[in-house]
Order: sequence, then structure tokens, then C-alpha cells
Amino acid sequence: VFGVAPGQAAVCYDGDCLLGGGWIE
Repeated sequence: VFGVAPGQAAVCYDGDCLLGGGWIE
């Protein structure tokens, strides 16, 4: 599990992309 802090511009992990921050499993 990869933790992302709120306010993050964009995070891509294991093929999953999230905007604004959050949790990626």
C-alpha cells in the first residue's frame, strides 16, 4: 500500500493514478 498526502499533484503507482492525493493499493 502506498500512502499519499493530500495536496499531491499527481501520483502513479503500479498502473494506478490518483489526483489530489489519497490511498493507492
